[in-house]
Amino acid sequence: MNNSNQKRNEKPPILQRDVPPVPSHHFGPPPFFAPPHHFAPPLPMTREGFNEMKFMMILMLLSDNPNGITGYKIQKRFQIPRGNLLRTLDELVEKKYLTTSESVVEGRVNKFFIITKRGKKYLGKLKKKWVTRFSMMTEMGPPSPEALKTIIIEKIKEFESKDDAVDFFRGIRSWMKNILQHINLKVRKITRAKSDLDIIIEKVEKMGNLNKNEIIEMVTDSLKKFEEEGIDKNEK
Repeated sequence: MNNSNQKRNEKPPILQRDVPPVPSHHFGPPPFFAPPHHFAPPLPMTREGFNEMKFMMILMLLSDNPNGITGYKIQKRFQIPRGNLLRTLDELVEKKYLTTSESVVEGRVNKFFIITKRGKKYLGKLKKKWVTRFSMMTEMGPPSPEALKTIIIEKIKEFESKDDAVDFFRGIRSWMKNILQHINLKVRKITRAKSDLDIIIEKVEKMGNLNKNEIIEMVTDSLKKFEEEGIDKNEK
């Protein structure tokens, strides 16, 4: 068999998408499973899109840690293979989205990655582009059981090793966890909003005369608390 026939008969490799899982911010991944790899976002997109998602999630973490964070902690947070993570961080440094500093902690030199002003500006652009897309698609909810079955079976057919299967089902588990976090966050926000509305209604009913400024102040305060509801203080 000549080389051209061999190439036609070769199976295309499974794309190993080196993109960390979506962090627990105010959005979750949409209901679609990527080829087996638990670092892949469950959304069909271009390689450029994968890189943008990867950059955004790392920059979001560093934005919450303005004094910097080590590569080890980033790896622990996202569970990205060390070699892939270091290449990504080097690329972000080269693009001047990150800078680095070193300090000695318990006799060991630690390298800290710090987001720059340029990095914050780039993060803003990425958020504007991707967060809205994820939020809108998350509202769609998971696919129907029959659609889910079809998706999973098709992906299983692509497995080439036990690791492919483990990675794929880890991806499903991570997706479900993120959806659950997103739902729980919404429940907390709606519960808080309902409680605030009860208070606002009671205060308005007790007003001698309509006081629009006071009502606006109450609503503004309530909305501020609504936006802050999802912030995890332990993540900062």
